[in-house]
Amino acid sequence: AAWGGRAKALTMAMSVSLLATLVVVGTPRPASAAAGTTLFQNTFHDNTVDGTGTVAVPSPTSGTNDACLTAKANSTTPPLLSCAGNIDTQGLGKLQLTPATANQVGGIFGQTGFPTSNGLDITFNSYQWGGTGADGIGFMLAAVDPTNPAPPTAMGTPGGPLGYSPSGSVPGLANAYLGIGLDVAGNFSSNSSSGTGCSPPTTITTQTSGAVVVRGPGSGLVGYCGLTTTFDGTLPSKVVLRGATRAASLVPVHVLINPTASSFTSAGITVTTGTYKVVVTPVGGTAHVLTGTLPSATGLYPSTISLNSSGVPKQLAFGFVGSTGSVTDTHEISDVAVLAFSAIPQLAVSTTSYAPATSQLGGPVNYDVTASVLAGANETTPISVTQTAPAGVVPLGAYGTGWVCQTPVGRAVACTTSGSSFTHGTTLPDITVVAIVTGSGVTSTLIQAASVTRASSADADPATDSSTTAGSLPAAPSGIALVPAIGPIAGGNTVTTTGSSTVAPTAVEIGTTAEQQAGTPVTLFPCPGAAAPGCFTIVGNTAVISSMPSRASAASVTVTWVTLGVAGSATYVYADKPAAPATPTAAAGISSATLTWVAPASNGSAITGYVVTPYKAGVAQTAQSFDATTTARTFSGLTAGTSYTFTVAAINLYGTSAPSAQSAAVVAYALPGAPTITAATAGDSSATLTWTAASNNGSTISAYVVTPFIGAVAQATQTFNGTALTETVSGLTAGTAYTFSVTAQNLAGTGPPSVRSSSVTPNVSPSLTFSAPPAGEVGAAYSRQLTVSNGTSPFVWSISAGTLPAGLTLNASTGLLNGTPTAAGTFSSTVQVVDASGQTATKSVSIVIGAAPALAFTPVGGQVGIAYSQQATLTGGAGPFTWTISAGSVPTGLSLNSSTGLLSGTPTGAGSFSMTVTVTDAFGQVASATVAIFIAARPAFAAAAPPPGQVGVAYSTTLDVTGGTTPYSWSIVAGSLPPGLVLNAGTGV
Repeated sequence: AAWGGRAKALTMAMSVSLLATLVVVGTPRPASAAAGTTLFQNTFHDNTVDGTGTVAVPSPTSGTNDACLTAKANSTTPPLLSCAGNIDTQGLGKLQLTPATANQVGGIFGQTGFPTSNGLDITFNSYQWGGTGADGIGFMLAAVDPTNPAPPTAMGTPGGPLGYSPSGSVPGLANAYLGIGLDVAGNFSSNSSSGTGCSPPTTITTQTSGAVVVRGPGSGLVGYCGLTTTFDGTLPSKVVLRGATRAASLVPVHVLINPTASSFTSAGITVTTGTYKVVVTPVGGTAHVLTGTLPSATGLYPSTISLNSSGVPKQLAFGFVGSTGSVTDTHEISDVAVLAFSAIPQLAVSTTSYAPATSQLGGPVNYDVTASVLAGANETTPISVTQTAPAGVVPLGAYGTGWVCQTPVGRAVACTTSGSSFTHGTTLPDITVVAIVTGSGVTSTLIQAASVTRASSADADPATDSSTTAGSLPAAPSGIALVPAIGPIAGGNTVTTTGSSTVAPTAVEIGTTAEQQAGTPVTLFPCPGAAAPGCFTIVGNTAVISSMPSRASAASVTVTWVTLGVAGSATYVYADKPAAPATPTAAAGISSATLTWVAPASNGSAITGYVVTPYKAGVAQTAQSFDATTTARTFSGLTAGTSYTFTVAAINLYGTSAPSAQSAAVVAYALPGAPTITAATAGDSSATLTWTAASNNGSTISAYVVTPFIGAVAQATQTFNGTALTETVSGLTAGTAYTFSVTAQNLAGTGPPSVRSSSVTPNVSPSLTFSAPPAGEVGAAYSRQLTVSNGTSPFVWSISAGTLPAGLTLNASTGLLNGTPTAAGTFSSTVQVVDASGQTATKSVSIVIGAAPALAFTPVGGQVGIAYSQQATLTGGAGPFTWTISAGSVPTGLSLNSSTGLLSGTPTGAGSFSMTVTVTDAFGQVASATVAIFIAARPAFAAAAPPPGQVGVAYSTTLDVTGGTTPYSWSIVAGSLPPGLVLNAGTGV
C-alpha cells in the first residue's frame, strides 16, 4: 500500500507476516507514534507546496534543477512551480524530480532541519517510470547547525551517486549523514560512489541494478561508505523499483531513525534504540527491511554541527534527488511525512521589518523578532534565532534581553538564549536586528518577501518566518548634532548626540560614507545597563556615547542615529597628530641650506608648526621649531664642505607627527681655493697651461678662468667650463711674452687667483714650404721628405684630400713620403700638417708615376756586305737610358749604340748570331731581350755550265746559285740567250 497523508501514515498497518519478522523478544515496550509531532507533511498533489512545512530547491553541480509539481497552472508561486506541459489536475499531482529525458537532475530539501533527539519517522512514495531505466532516486539526510538549521544549498553529484555521494574529484552532499538509494541502474551500489576511507560490504562494491542501498556519513570526498543493501549477491534478491507507468511503479518507503533510549514502533515496524530501519515495498513484491546501527559522524563535520554522544547529528534535514543519464525515467515523489516519535517542543517565530519604500546604499533596515514556545511540550535547551537578510542587505548586529547575539556572518546574524528552560506557551523577549543596505534595488517589499527568520533548538520543532510584517516607520530623527564634533583616534571620549526623535534609537553607526555603503560601520547598541564602552545610553532626548570607539587613522565620519528603519546623522572628525611629511628637499647655499617641504595631511586638526632637525655628517643637531606660515626655511652658519640632511615633523593640537625621511644630503659650500700653475708651454699664437685642482670648499668646481698678462697689464680672460686641469689659451700675439694666472669657480663664485706662471712666448703658425715632389716609376723605390716651417712640434702629417700613388705612404710623425709605386698615372692630393697647438697648414701636390721600362726587339737577318740598321723598341721607363749587350755576340761588322740602342753596320761574316740586349733607365730599372740574327753570305753561281741543246728540241734547265738571301730575282745583264730560250725571272729556269 502507498503511504498517504499524515492520517494514513499513522493508521496504516503492515501485514501480520511482516510484523512477525520485526518483533524482537525481550526489548522494552516500544513507544507509540500517535504521541509524536508532525514536523513536515505534504502530499505534493497540488500545484503549490502546502501542508506542514515547505521546501528549498538546492543547486545542482551544473545545469538547472528540474524539480516541479505535476499539478498544472502554477507559474508564479515558488518555491516549486508547475511542470511544463498539461500534466495533472489539481489534487492528483506529484513532485516530479526529472522528466524521462536524458541528463536531467532535480531535487528538493525540507526548508529546515529537524531535531533527532525524539527520533524521526519518515514515509514517502516513489515512482520511477516511463523511460528505459535511469539512475534512480536518492533519499538523504544531512546534518545541519542546530542554531540555524538551514538545509544544504547544493546537492551532491548527480547521475549514479544520486545527489549524495562524491564522484571522482566532485564532492558529495555537504554534511551527509544517511543516503538511501532506490538504485535502478546500479551505480549507487558501486564502490565508485564511495568516498575515501571505506571498507564496504562485498555486496556494495560493484554495479548492481535493482537494489536499495544505504550509505553512511560523508563530507566532501571522505566517507559515504556503503552500510547495507537489499542485494545479497543472488539474482532473486534484486528488487523491482520502476514500471512502465506511474501507477505501475509505486514503491512505498518507510524510514525510522531512533537515537532515543527506547524502541519505537510505527505502523507495525519496530526500530530499536540506536538503530535505523528502512522498509521498502518494491513493485509487485513484499516489504524488504534494511536495518543497522546509527553510524557515528564524529570528526567529519565542521564545529557548527552538533552531535550527540553517539555521534548522531542533533539536527537533520531531509531531501530527495532524482537523475537521468543516457538512459531515462520520470522520477516522482508523493505523500511525504516526517514525524517525531514523541511530542517535542514546538517553536514559533514572527518578524516585523522596518525599511523605507526604497532604500539607498548605507540606509537602515531594522527587524523586530519575536520567538515563542507553543503550547505542548516544554523546551529544556537553549533556543537560537537566526535572521537572514535578502541580497543587498547585511546585518550589523542584534540584541535583546536574555539573548546572546553573535557577530553577523554574511547576511545572517544568530542569537541564542542565555537560559535553557522555557515553559510551553512562553513568548520570549524581542530581538532587535540592525541591518544596513549594501546593494541597489532594495525595497521594503523585497525586505518583507526575501527575509528569513528561523527559530530552533537541539530538540524542538524549528520555526521559520519567510515573510516579515511591515512595521510603521516613525518620523526620522532631526536636528542631530554632536558635542564635541571632534576627538582623538584613540577614542574613549564622551560624545553626546542631541536632536529630536519620537522613538529611542536602536543603534548608532559610525563610519565614512564608503564604510556605511559597504556595510562596515562601527555599530553601537543601547547599553543593557550602566554606560560602558561599546554601547550608548539614552538620557532624555539625547544619546550619550560614554566612550567613543577608537579608529585606526584620522577621518571624517558620519555618526548615524538609527531608529526603526529611519535615521539622522551628523559629522564627527576623528583627529590625530599630523601625518609624517613627505621627504623634504634641501638645496645647498653659501655656508647654508634651504629646506622646502609639502604640508602633510593635518588629520583633522590644523597644523600649527613644524620641527626641523639638521643632521651633520649623520649626527643629529639641535632641532629648530617654526610656525606654519611657510614650508621653506633657510639654515645658515653651516660648515662648508660638510654633508647635511634634514627631517621635518608637523605639529597640531593632537601632537607631533613622525619625522619625515631624511632629505637627500647637501653640502654647504664657500668660494673655492686658489689653483697652482705647474707648467706653461708656448703654442701657435697660444700657450698651454697645467695647474693643480683648486679646493672646491663644498661645491663642485664648475670652471677655471685664465687671465693672460703682457707685462703687468691683464688681458681678456678666458673661461674653461669643467674640471680639466690642462687648457690652451688661444688668440695670443706670436712673439710676445706672456704670464698667466688661474682662478676657480663654483656655486659660491670665483675664488682667489693663482701665482702667475713663468713667461712664455707664443709661436707663429705652421706653413708648408716643400717643393713639388718628383716623378716616380712603378717598381722603383720612392722617397721624399716633406718639410714644414714655423709651428710647434710635434707635427701630425696627413692627406686631407685626394690620394697618393698606390704603394706610397706619408709618415704621420715625420712627413716622409716613401714606398714603391705599384700603378702608373698622375695623382693629386692635399697634404696637411697639424702642429701641437692645433694649427693647420695644407698644400696641394701632384705626383706623376711612370710605367716601368719594357723592351721589344726582333731584328731581321742581314747579308754580308749589305749595310744593316735595326732600332730596338722601348716603352715606359725614364731616360737617359744605357744600352748594352749583356750576353752573346754581335755579328762582325755590326755594333749597338749605348745611348740610342741602334744596332747598325755592314756585316763582314756570314752565320747565325745570338745575343741579349739590355737597357737601364734613369731609375736603374732594367729591361732586356735575347735575339738571334742570321747573316747570309753573298750569292754565287755553281761552277757547272748549262748543258748543251739542239735546235728544235725543247730545252729546260735550272741555273744553280749558292749564298745570298731568297727570294732571288734573275735577269740577263750582258750578252744574249740562244734564240728560242728565255730566263724565268722568279725561278731561274
